[in-house]
Amino acid sequence: MNRIPLFLFLLLPIAACAAAESELLTKIREDLRSANESRSRHGSEVAAWRAEADRLLAAIDGLEGELKRAQQDLAVAESERDRLRLEHQRLGSGDVPAAQKIIVEAAGQLRTKMQAAALTLPPGTLVVPADDSIEAAVKAIELTERALGQITVEIAAGHRIGDPVGAKTAVRLLRAGSLAWWTVLDGQESGTAVMIEGRLDLTPTADDHDREQIRRAIAIAEGRAAGEPVSLPRSAGGAP
Repeated sequence: MNRIPLFLFLLLPIAACAAAESELLTKIREDLRSANESRSRHGSEVAAWRAEADRLLAAIDGLEGELKRAQQDLAVAESERDRLRLEHQRLGSGDVPAAQKIIVEAAGQLRTKMQAAALTLPPGTLVVPADDSIEAAVKAIELTERALGQITVEIAAGHRIGDPVGAKTAVRLLRAGSLAWWTVLDGQESGTAVMIEGRLDLTPTADDHDREQIRRAIAIAEGRAAGEPVSLPRSAGGAP
């Protein structure tokens, strides 16, 4: 009769240990599930950023191709000018109007194309020649090539989506190639930016994570924060 209570007394700590182990295993499972979900979200963000980077590189390659073709046209015009100039010197005649005409036409066509392209790109992406001269065209191409390889932040004024027509908002504009993001000067609002027919449209983002990522990217570009990977949102307008 004295053995039964002793047996029950020994079972009590065993049951308590089993319950504690079950609770620990449940917590471990929850922690593993949470870590796996976090890793999946991070992987999706990395994949989206890589896809965006690939699309940016493709856009830059396309614009660089246009500029190279324009440079080739100008090189042909310059070669023709030099040939006619030598012919002029050999013959001792007046000026070389034919060569000058070819150069002016080529430079003028390039300027027209660059003016049209500038209406669809963020400020500072493409530099338009100041006139139809060959010198202005060459300088504009050089400055545009330099701008395509830079990530810049500048103060710009744009129309924030939802504001009255004609209203302008001053923002810090982050530009990487043909892509752009912005934050208002007090840092309370951020979003994506696109150029539409020469107007800078600012689309606010409602996602706290996206706003923080944009602010952090601008701070990094301005040298106010250490460099680190960021995940920037896509533009609502499709470009970026």
